[in-house]
Amino acid sequence: MEEKFPITETMSSFDDFAPKELNEGEIVYARVVGITTKDVIVDLGLKAEGIIPREEFNHPVSLNEEIPVLVKKKETSDGRPQVSYRLAQLTKIWEELTRVFHQNSNLEASISRKIKGGFLVTLRFNPLEIEAFLPAGEIIGTYNEINRITAGEKIKVKIIELTQKNKNVVVSEKKYFDDFLKNLKENGIIKGKVIKITNFGAFLDLEDATGYSGIRGLLHISDISWSKIEKVEDILKLGDEIKVKVTKVDHQKKQISLSLKELTAHPWEDVEKKYPVGSIVSGKVTSLTKFGVFVELEPGVEGLVHISELSWLGNIKEPGEIVKLGEILRLQVLLVDREKEKISLSLRKTLSNPWEEAKIKYPSGTRVFGEVTHLTPFGAFVKLPIGIEGLIHISDFSWTKKVKHPREFVKVGEQVETVVLEVIPEKEKIVLSLKWLTPDPYAKYQPAMNIQGKVSGINDFGIFVELEPGIEGMIHYSEITLPKGKNLKEIFKIGEIVTAKIIRVSPAERKISLSLKRYEKEKEWQEMSRYIGGENNKITLGEIIQDKENKK
Repeated sequence: MEEKFPITETMSSFDDFAPKELNEGEIVYARVVGITTKDVIVDLGLKAEGIIPREEFNHPVSLNEEIPVLVKKKETSDGRPQVSYRLAQLTKIWEELTRVFHQNSNLEASISRKIKGGFLVTLRFNPLEIEAFLPAGEIIGTYNEINRITAGEKIKVKIIELTQKNKNVVVSEKKYFDDFLKNLKENGIIKGKVIKITNFGAFLDLEDATGYSGIRGLLHISDISWSKIEKVEDILKLGDEIKVKVTKVDHQKKQISLSLKELTAHPWEDVEKKYPVGSIVSGKVTSLTKFGVFVELEPGVEGLVHISELSWLGNIKEPGEIVKLGEILRLQVLLVDREKEKISLSLRKTLSNPWEEAKIKYPSGTRVFGEVTHLTPFGAFVKLPIGIEGLIHISDFSWTKKVKHPREFVKVGEQVETVVLEVIPEKEKIVLSLKWLTPDPYAKYQPAMNIQGKVSGINDFGIFVELEPGIEGMIHYSEITLPKGKNLKEIFKIGEIVTAKIIRVSPAERKISLSLKRYEKEKEWQEMSRYIGGENNKITLGEIIQDKENKK
């Protein structure tokens, strides 16, 4: 069993062996020649043997064993030398303490028990031990952390006070830490042993330049690897001995930040050369989000496939519909931003482009069936057989009707036949139409045609004439011959049938302009030509005029 000496006994005992003669106070080795129940008898090479009480030994001794003893008196009244095994051990410890103190050396202390103002700790000098005082103010940690210290816990300390007269040894953990930090340089490389693993990183017991350890540093999970890791245990295990880089030393908080990943080159160096825009690369899906998919191209280099770049189909709600976690994808590089460490990738651009396929498969005028997927105030989206959607604009439902909402013609889930008007691959757009399933009714109306219609509206600037259901023409008042003192409402009645000449047609504006004047003038010339056209015609000009008056 190792021997431990309380501070008070250690210091007071020195008073007992103040040198009285030249050889007294010296430590010599003596041979054990006898062992009784009370004493250990030793031979110092003198005339008489020395006797040491068994209570000075806290461990068994053997015959013929050589042990150190301190000569208190060379010879007592009974002729025997007075020697002490305990004082020899204490002397050695004191010498070691003095050496350690003057050399500012490091010590390991074991917490013995809590006392007023701090803790008693045990200092070990193999195979000897001695107690010292560790003030609470010399311990690293918060008040709560200090209160959680338990017996047997080991820490690194330095002696800050060693006084024989006052019989005390005072040690400090802070002093050890401060001296350690003085020799610790940011960006320097240091050895460490993993002693604790948490969900946010690993704590390392660091080793200084002399090989002495005991200071903790934090290796945050984000500083373990350039690539994203879910758990520290995926990379490190308790007891692992590794080299790390010191990234930050906070002397005030007494904290050391470490990095393992910075021992290797930054993976984003020359990333533009490794992954040029337009190149095809492979990567592993590491996470799925609502807005896209993150893909690891190499450890520490991730790119984003936006949800819009997962498929040519524009109705993806979740990336999981297209890819799975851990899946290896073939992708095209769209953008590389070294400064922001961002790479934009595309999955769909490594696949056949259905919009280009649609341009070939559906030339303008092609009739195609599709399913109505959703309605908006401006039109209806229709999914075509090849999987992409086209739009029927609100203006392409009817030639004649003013449509307020697509629901007047179609409903979601309905299969409808449409006409492809245009496919624009670069805009990923297909223009569809319902109204072009039938000819444009305005197309049959041409300028100079005479038509008949029903008066459908009368106002101050003219009259509206319904040519057929949904199609109206307008006769401006300037194109109507009005008798003096008469207005349009006095001459025309709603529902009245009139004949007029088409003077202008605008299919785009859905407008037809008519003229009564020009129709009547043309009619007059036709009659004139009929009357005077033949040699045997006996009708006079006066008769023609009279005939016109009669018709009025």
